[in-house]
Amino acid sequence: MEDILRIAITSSTNWKELHEDILRQYDSVLHTEIWLDFSTESWFSIDNQKINETVYEYIHNTIRNTGLDYNLFTFIHGNVYTQYNYAKWREIFNVSEEIKTEYYPLWHKMTAEMHLDFSYQNEQHKDVKRPYMFSCLNGAPRDHRIKTEKFLTDNNLLKESRHTFYWSNITLPYSEVTSDWRKWPRLEEHNKHRAIQSHRIQEPEFYKVFDDTYFDFITETLTTNERFSIEIDKYVTHSPTPEYKEYFEQYKTIFITEKLWRSIFYKRPFIVMGNHRTLEYLKGLGFKTFDCMWEEHYDDIEQEYLRENACLDLLRDVCHTYTLETLHKKVYSDEVQAILQHNYDLFNSLANEIPHL
Repeated sequence: MEDILRIAITSSTNWKELHEDILRQYDSVLHTEIWLDFSTESWFSIDNQKINETVYEYIHNTIRNTGLDYNLFTFIHGNVYTQYNYAKWREIFNVSEEIKTEYYPLWHKMTAEMHLDFSYQNEQHKDVKRPYMFSCLNGAPRDHRIKTEKFLTDNNLLKESRHTFYWSNITLPYSEVTSDWRKWPRLEEHNKHRAIQSHRIQEPEFYKVFDDTYFDFITETLTTNERFSIEIDKYVTHSPTPEYKEYFEQYKTIFITEKLWRSIFYKRPFIVMGNHRTLEYLKGLGFKTFDCMWEEHYDDIEQEYLRENACLDLLRDVCHTYTLETLHKKVYSDEVQAILQHNYDLFNSLANEIPHL
């Protein structure tokens, strides 16, 4: 890959200067390709205060400002639908220039390489009844996560879970000098650096959550069409043009992060509040999900707020249907254990096949 110039892009990238960064690093003798790698991010908008601009427009403007050949460039994104969305954007806005686009499963690769393999706890705890039913770990406050916190509170489900809701100062305790988790203090202003950092090995209390629970309720990064329907009412001062409206209505997203991959890697059943047809996509890769434990019709619901409601209603029903004893028995049934092992093996196999960027 020495002949490829890879430019890593995040939401904090200075797009006004990006073309200058490319030109400073590009060597026409050394480099035959330029990869603009945006696979770490889920947004189609770089600045969510200006949501009527798409990432594709920023990319094209950047390339145009470099004066370089469009054929040099490949745009890489973590959305399964990035090629579809790019083609739709060019069609709606009558853009003649075209660059190569590629989907890259960054968070699958990152989870396999950066997280501890905590799957051993599945076997280690097979004879231990756990004190809680599910985990629900939430970092940045987003509408569907705030909605989840309210639902769990209103339905008295917090007592069934180990959870974090950082915007309400509900955090995991941390262990600095003691291994006794009952003595861990709450995270407060002076120690919030010990909060969950999902992209690296965690503090010990993080793994204690999985010792204590049977399945994961995952509030993925997104449940909407890349947050557009939420943020347009909150942040946009000038309505998007009819063309942008048309584009956003046709935009598709499946963006899977370490939150879901971690459950598979740790051999955990899961309910995922995420994008439309996330489970269908996983099944297409060969993974198995958990319709033997609960209904999974939520995955078929296209409208995001109805899908969110269905996920929350399902969680409540699961907690009312199972006891800790019956849930333990179900998770350690031959059927569920076979699914967990199959998914774990496939996760590792696919991770090994994902090339390094």
